[in-house]
Amino acid sequence: MRQIWLVNPEKKTKWNLSPEDTRGSVGIMYKPKGMGYQSTTTTKQINFYYFLSEITSKNTSISGTLIFTDDDALKRFKNFVGDFSTTLELHYSPDGSIIADDMLSASWFKEIVITKFDMSEKSANGCYEIPVTFQTLSDVWKRYNAIRSTEVKVETSGQGSYPYFFEYTYDGVARVAVDIVNNGHEVGCVVNIKNVNSDIIINPEWLVQYSNDSTEQRAKYLVYLDKGEEIKIDSGDLTQSATFVSTSGAENDINQQQEPSWDFINYVRLKNGTNRFIFLFNANTVESKDLNISVSYIEQTEIAY
Repeated sequence: MRQIWLVNPEKKTKWNLSPEDTRGSVGIMYKPKGMGYQSTTTTKQINFYYFLSEITSKNTSISGTLIFTDDDALKRFKNFVGDFSTTLELHYSPDGSIIADDMLSASWFKEIVITKFDMSEKSANGCYEIPVTFQTLSDVWKRYNAIRSTEVKVETSGQGSYPYFFEYTYDGVARVAVDIVNNGHEVGCVVNIKNVNSDIIINPEWLVQYSNDSTEQRAKYLVYLDKGEEIKIDSGDLTQSATFVSTSGAENDINQQQEPSWDFINYVRLKNGTNRFIFLFNANTVESKDLNISVSYIEQTEIAY
């Protein structure tokens, strides 16, 4: 059974809209509508043929009925929301494999604002049945993803575990690489590289090879990383930045220390399909245990799965 829940980011609290046990004081969402995708199209005619000239997605609202089993559940929900202008997150697991109490798995979500909460009297069965509308603030479902060099994959088939990051030969030299599969739209990402054990790392450089179009993007920053220092490169559309983080935690902008060559885009992105990140450290001189590397991004798709 699908799972739906709300998150209040300001309070860092959750409200389960599809609890397994409904015998207590709970608030349930009944028959939600608008969880999919809708668009409008414009066509142009040439003789007997029509061609798509524009596709515009609709920011569809999500509606349904909230059923509160008693007065206490209704009161607690109002306290959970707080100000009804608060932006909440509506989380969704279509197959029910992720539940509200799961602290590890990444779930799909949309930011929403409650625009309708049609208060009513108690029904004959003693419950409040309140029509509700959530205005979504995005056309797509999103979920956070992060791949770290310190973590391993665990095979569900029982074949053991293996690192996300692996040794990869590039230009005849052993490098460190990771494959990231993005099933959604092209998005920016955050690349974080920290020197945890090496004497010094000079001019960290990496590239991304794309499986779907056989192209690549490159990044390089003209900085030295002593032990404990790190860089954080964010290629998000609205958050683009390049930051050096010292051992004390102080942050400095290194945007001006990008590699100036036209061969380097420096703010690499994740395209749809498999993205192979290759970090151009010589694995014979800088071992993977000397570095903490992570790549994080927000996957975006019209249909949650």
